[in-house]
Amino acid sequence: MEINQRDLWNEPKCFFKIKSSIAELWTKEGWRYNFRRQFYDWEIPRMADFINKIEQFGELGADEDELQWKGDEKNTYKVSKAYMKMNHNLQPSNWPWKNIWKTKMPHKVACFVWLLAKEAMLTQENLMKRGIILCLRCFLCREQAETVNHLFLHCRITRQLWRLFLNHRGITWSILGKITEALTSWEQAGLLAKKQVEDSPSKHLVDNMEGEGF
Repeated sequence: MEINQRDLWNEPKCFFKIKSSIAELWTKEGWRYNFRRQFYDWEIPRMADFINKIEQFGELGADEDELQWKGDEKNTYKVSKAYMKMNHNLQPSNWPWKNIWKTKMPHKVACFVWLLAKEAMLTQENLMKRGIILCLRCFLCREQAETVNHLFLHCRITRQLWRLFLNHRGITWSILGKITEALTSWEQAGLLAKKQVEDSPSKHLVDNMEGEGF
């Protein structure tokens, strides 16, 4: 019999009777395990771990059943918390999002940077995720998929613009993999420059005067 035609839940290899009710598995004395067969030696540690976890639920009350959100201590469901829990691997959880809004840049620029960091700009990739049928190729280089990180960091045309800007400012910087990594590196560079100014303000003033052609 082919694997897709087998009823894996009801065959003898399954430990439990899947259609068991709570009344069949719970008594006043505690859980009642109706195992369908004996365990193999290599299965015993896994079953011991399972029993330890299920015993932590304690006594079942007589109250009416209700759904509870386990995403926080208050068991209160919020869309924002669910979104963050589902997407915790997409963005670094400790990334300083609030720092974007604390800067002195114009509000529209801060919004633009925030969308970049969230990878929410309307690139070809994000438009396709919304159901819009488009060619996924980058609009600038026509070579790779147009993602946020590609369009603003890795695209062949974008890299040329970065080189022009960095050379003009006399800055040495390696293009990183993600927007958030780039923003973090700039923030660290800014903090270092600020510390240098605080440590030696007169030297910083002389350097700026020389840079302006005085």
